Amino acid sequence: MSTTSTGSPQLPAELWLYIQALATADYSPVVLANAEWFQYQPHVDPFSQIRHFWRDARSFSLVNTHWNALATDLLYSCVSVDTNGQHFDRLLEILRRGSEYTVANRVRAIRLSSRRFDWNRTILALCSASVQVVLLPDVERFPDLRAVVMNVPKEPLEGAGIFPALTHIFWTETQTSAGLLGRLLSAAPNLHGMYLTDSSTALERGTDQIANLPSAFPSLRNLTLGTLDRLSMQSILAVDCFRRITTLTCHPNWLTLLPILPALRTLRLFGSRTTIDFRALFEICPVVEEISLDVWNRFLHPDPQTMQPSRGLQLIRLHSAVTVVRDWSNIQEFFGMLVAPGFPVVQRVVLHNAWYRVIHDLNFGPVREMLNRSPSEVRIEFPEGRRL
Repeated sequence: MSTTSTGSPQLPAELWLYIQALATADYSPVVLANAEWFQYQPHVDPFSQIRHFWRDARSFSLVNTHWNALATDLLYSCVSVDTNGQHFDRLLEILRRGSEYTVANRVRAIRLSSRRFDWNRTILALCSASVQVVLLPDVERFPDLRAVVMNVPKEPLEGAGIFPALTHIFWTETQTSAGLLGRLLSAAPNLHGMYLTDSSTALERGTDQIANLPSAFPSLRNLTLGTLDRLSMQSILAVDCFRRITTLTCHPNWLTLLPILPALRTLRLFGSRTTIDFRALFEICPVVEEISLDVWNRFLHPDPQTMQPSRGLQLIRLHSAVTVVRDWSNIQEFFGMLVAPGFPVVQRVVLHNAWYRVIHDLNFGPVREMLNRSPSEVRIEFPEGRRL
């Protein structure tokens, strides 16, 4: 392979950029937003590894002149809006470079400011054609008062246009952001996934329902509901989106409030020390194939009289963060329900997290014997792919 005078092999620029993108994929907000997530808590921040992403992208720019130009595209594919005026002015200058804002059109992910919605509007308008992932974090515990004064304009997305490439939104609803989510959703016709939660700061939680939500999310398939109050939950329940959802992540307490989910294939329940009602679960999720839950809950068994005879589950992902078990009742209750008459036949149960000591404890012996005697022949795996 021949090389250029800078020492770079003569490959198309697009291929080199793709190689650099692969090298930073573990930290990329775009990749993380689309990744499968089997951990106990839902994935809420695709920008969690952004410093590593920027570090690697910046290091590529130091290799040679050719890579410097490519790495600049990669570096500004993920941008963050903060409350530093100099940083914002510099970011705005770079995004406006080139004919027809070439740099801005390469932005794929934006972390918005939780305070400066005037700046958010400017960046969203510049990058509306290309942005795929938008994150609005919670407000800071000790905000910059100067940023609070320069707050939300009356029309926070006026002039921003349509967001045809926007597929994922990670959103914390606050009093400061009231009204913006609805306008953003109305302008995102191809939205595929959304994470929604209320602020963890009591003073920032809204006192009304979420404003300006569209009547339907026709393209939404993956929905994660975080810590929401009743008003926010009522706002979401009023939207026509649940008929098409294929993946839902929520707290078990929301199960009894949800409508029928006829297309749902994957249900991920986060939270412990509560009750998971399998009667309600199988009623609202008639075709669910995979369930993820924490074993440290109480379980209401499904009604054998109402279960479909041919009903079955492909996979249950069972999480546990407890290494020393003093009360085995939750574990015994779950596996007893698993093999009880009337419970759907489960093909696989994959144990996640801190199960190593549990499965080797003598108290787990009766559970093993119960599973061995069961005619259901469920496959227990720990770790995934290794039969217990």
